[in-house]
Amino acid sequence: MLCDYNKNNFIDTLYEVLTSWIIEKIDNYESSMYYETPEYIYECYKNNKIL
Repeated sequence: MLCDYNKNNFIDTLYEVLTSWIIEKIDNYESSMYYETPEYIYECYKNNKIL
C-alpha cells in the first residue's frame, strides 16, 4: 500500500518503514499494535501517529 501511495520502489519503501518509529511499536508484542490489522498500521504510519 505504501509503495503505491508514495510512488517509490519497494526497496526504498521497505527501508523507510523498517527505520521508522512504527517498527518499535509493532515489535512490542505486549502492545495492541502487534495485533492490529495491516490497514490500521498503514493509516497510523501515514498519519505519523497512533490513531
